[in-house]
Amino acid sequence: MTFSFFNQKLKSSRYLIKESASFLWFQLLLNVLKEFPQATDAQLNMLTKCEEYYRGNQKELKNIARFQKEYQPKAAIIWYTDDSFVYRLLNKALRTEDIDGLYLFRFYIIDLCKQLEEESRKNVGTMTLYRGQMTAKEDVEKLKNSIGTLISPNGFLSTSLDKQVALFYLDQSRDKEAPIQSVLFEITANSTLLSGTFADIHLFSRMPHEREVLFSIDAVFKIDNIEFSDAINCWTVRMVLTDEGMKNVREY
Repeated sequence: MTFSFFNQKLKSSRYLIKESASFLWFQLLLNVLKEFPQATDAQLNMLTKCEEYYRGNQKELKNIARFQKEYQPKAAIIWYTDDSFVYRLLNKALRTEDIDGLYLFRFYIIDLCKQLEEESRKNVGTMTLYRGQMTAKEDVEKLKNSIGTLISPNGFLSTSLDKQVALFYLDQSRDKEAPIQSVLFEITANSTLLSGTFADIHLFSRMPHEREVLFSIDAVFKIDNIEFSDAINCWTVRMVLTDEGMKNVREY
């Protein structure tokens, strides 16, 4: 998972173009997709392109046929948690900011966001969530230099209520000067915020023991601090979910 940064102290158009365009792009993405009419052939067009991409891959072609036969909007989260063509191609489009790919997946993105919104109504109070991620050293340096900055994931951010699950995804034997480093994101998320949807989806997951909580694509966080923990041999980045993202979008 990659991130986009937005420094509120530097709002010149030059800085915006160089550093913050992706941040604002993801904040606007969902609203833009919702404005497109939901064509009756949207699903068929998406699946046709997926079939072309996976031509010769019998496993994924079977998954595509199953999706065409069984898919319902209430199953959007289940399909996202499955390691199949939906998860892979959607995240590829999000990661590369592929407009054509995201337009193809628009009906599914909207379904997934709506289901996350419905599930988020079950949230109570504040959650502490964790994500373990191997990260390039230069990106760690960028995080270290971005205390107080707003940050948004380039896609749907997967986290866990269980810190040990997050640590499982790290290689804690690496030196902190290695080119690829272990980073534990510790996120405080308040369910009363007006934006930044997140939901506990473990009941929809094929791996419920991971206690997964998924953030929608409108999630924005503020970096509180980052420090290296000798006890677990990794960087810990502490972030807080914020609703400042759309506020900054409106200013532009």
